[in-house]
Amino acid sequence: MFITPPRCPMEKVRLVDLIELNHERILRVALADQATEEEIQSALSEARIRQEDPLPSRIVFLLAYLLSLENVHFVAQSQPVDVNQILSSPRARQFADRRILAEEILACGSSAVLVPQCDTQLEMARETRRKVFLWQDRNRLVPKVILLTGCGMIALGKTSEDVCQLTEMTVKSAKTFVGAAILGGPVFMSPNIAVKIEDWS
Repeated sequence: MFITPPRCPMEKVRLVDLIELNHERILRVALADQATEEEIQSALSEARIRQEDPLPSRIVFLLAYLLSLENVHFVAQSQPVDVNQILSSPRARQFADRRILAEEILACGSSAVLVPQCDTQLEMARETRRKVFLWQDRNRLVPKVILLTGCGMIALGKTSEDVCQLTEMTVKSAKTFVGAAILGGPVFMSPNIAVKIEDWS
């Protein structure tokens, strides 16, 4: 498992800067119902393959869980302003559950997972796990986009190109959504039509 260093701008990240971690070591804490502060710190420290690397931030527990999902090999968390505008509004649930654009459905699916704001990153990992489980139970597949209230979005895919395209499409959809909201409110596709469009792919 490789992650970018904490607080390092993406455009400046080099291959040698990536922190290599023992995925199973992090995942054990991510999947645990309870973990002491000592267990958390121990996992963050001991999971590093190169001990000279900086300690990863606690978002790594969420990333480790997501990388355990079927066919998910890349995970990208970002905080686009357009997406955060919606997640900071009463319309966040609409943005997650409804669709305006056919191309968004084809790229990102007919809905996204929405995670409420959490006090800690470890709590966010557990709440995301719970929300993803419920979403998968309803949709019978792995989500492509997760919306984190207060923390932006996460794209999940098989390749780095997948997560870049998912992020770009979600940002485009967010801009369309915000513009439609200004002009009186988005006109959503019916759930039946959204499901049929999803089947095109």
